[in-house]
Amino acid sequence: MTPLKAALFFILFGFTTISCDHVSGKGNVSDKPSSATQDKNGYPASFPIEDRKRFEEIIKNVMSKTDYLTPSIHSEFWRLMRKMGIETKEQESQYKKIMTAGLVYRKQMWKDAMASLEEGKPYKSSERKQYEKGLAQISGNSQLEQNDRMIDDIAAHKPISLQGNQVVATKEIIEKALADVGPTIDRVEVLFTP
Repeated sequence: MTPLKAALFFILFGFTTISCDHVSGKGNVSDKPSSATQDKNGYPASFPIEDRKRFEEIIKNVMSKTDYLTPSIHSEFWRLMRKMGIETKEQESQYKKIMTAGLVYRKQMWKDAMASLEEGKPYKSSERKQYEKGLAQISGNSQLEQNDRMIDDIAAHKPISLQGNQVVATKEIIEKALADVGPTIDRVEVLFTP
């Protein structure tokens, strides 16, 4: 998995403000890195584990804490990006696009959850289907299938795991998840803009 795919996988399945067991971060990734240039997690072999952990920590904190992204954090993040070999405008743009796409997918998933809750049957929008075509190549189908099962449970008013608690998703819970995604997208866009 390349660092780009690792970051997207993390954003989609490894962390969420309202976390669900169905989005657990234990999916398949079909592409295997070259062991000569990348470590087993897809980071450049020369990228120290401490830097990788810090890179992931910054992304997680920017997504979850509204006041975390400061000029010094932004500079540190871009120092790590450069250390990973992200140098060109094309590479920068690719990272930004894929990271925000993951969040837009998450937003669409929660919109579909709301429609499913209101209709009492699972709903998958054409927008979500479109995103899933590309995401399946990155995360594998198992994670997307878990998302579908979560939507099934929401539609059936069955409990899902939210922040470690089994709850039946309500309109208020879904509205909060939707409200949280917009500002998160904004923060990630700033983070991924040099």
